[in-house]
Amino acid sequence: MAEKENLLFSDIANFLHQKTAVNSVAKQEDIFISTRTDSGKSLCYQSALMVLKDAGVQKDPIIIVTTALISIMEEQVELLNGLGFSASYIGKDVSSDSDIEHGKISFIFSSPEHLLNNEKWRGVVRKFAEENRLRYFVVDEAHTVLQWGTAKNKETQAFREWFGNIGELRSLAPNVPMMALTATANTAKRKKN
Repeated sequence: MAEKENLLFSDIANFLHQKTAVNSVAKQEDIFISTRTDSGKSLCYQSALMVLKDAGVQKDPIIIVTTALISIMEEQVELLNGLGFSASYIGKDVSSDSDIEHGKISFIFSSPEHLLNNEKWRGVVRKFAEENRLRYFVVDEAHTVLQWGTAKNKETQAFREWFGNIGELRSLAPNVPMMALTATANTAKRKKN
């Protein structure tokens, strides 16, 4: 565990938003972080398992990360698995989906479409919440909720409408805190989130 901590926390002193996120995770509070690209936003959720365990969470915690692109999921899964964590994404393959469903994966990545538009996965989210294992929802690239999840006008359809339904995660697991991360939220978008 010490090696994981050294690798993950080596740069945390350099970024105030990471310190804020770690404190919020320890208190299991909602947090919104909007900061520049390559400033270590992912570290805010990558460190969450260790922070939660240090805060006295008894059961093996699960963190669900929604993100827009499979390439982001693949990159993060590879990184976290390389650090010794269990990470996968919904839809990777049958074996991974089975491991996710049976609670063997700590970091679960998914698009909103897979997570919210499928009764099986909605049920899995509810089950993890009821078991008190689901400890955080993370919305990576949170600006997509507004940019892709809402229609421009009444005559058009949203680009990816399930991004606009991210709030449904709260109905599936009302006591699970949420972390929203973005590098491209202007002041108006921050107020809407």
